[in-house]
Amino acid sequence: MEYEINFLVLQSRTENVDQIKESVISLIKEHNGSINDELVYKKRKLSYEIKHEKYGFFTVLRFNLENKPAILELKRELNLLQDVVRYIIVKADELPELNKEILSMESREQTTVKPEEIEKMIAKSESKPVKKEKVKKEEVKEEKKKTKKPEEEETRDKKTKASKESKEVDDKSSLEDLDKKLDEILNI
Repeated sequence: MEYEINFLVLQSRTENVDQIKESVISLIKEHNGSINDELVYKKRKLSYEIKHEKYGFFTVLRFNLENKPAILELKRELNLLQDVVRYIIVKADELPELNKEILSMESREQTTVKPEEIEKMIAKSESKPVKKEKVKKEEVKEEKKKTKKPEEEETRDKKTKASKESKEVDDKSSLEDLDKKLDEILNI
């Protein structure tokens, strides 16, 4: 089965990067593995500090290893290597091939945007006035009415009907109370 290991060596171990890579390769070979492909990245900035260091070297190796206990043993031995700070081993059966192209400084400069070009783009965007459409309040109200959900309208209608009915009932009861009081006063 094909696997891929990506491991990190910190900047302070720069002189030993090749030796550390060879020690990882020898560990793989000790467990009857064979190296298929390798890719050594140049110095990279880490996303967070590790042991108070901000830079490190990543190395990727593709290798074949047949049994799972050998992978577990390889992981155990990698944990004992002090120079390998972080590593990850994944199955590489469905991964794409390693990209051998590493951008040189010249090609990186060609892909970056120069400050003068940025200023030109900003000037162009500022020179073009932005057209804003004026919208009448009535049109906004109409749009709101259109966008209201039918369920909301039904519940609102039911509430208004219920409040009208309760007012009518209250009015009837208050009229009956008034009639009784008038009768009492007149009879007396």
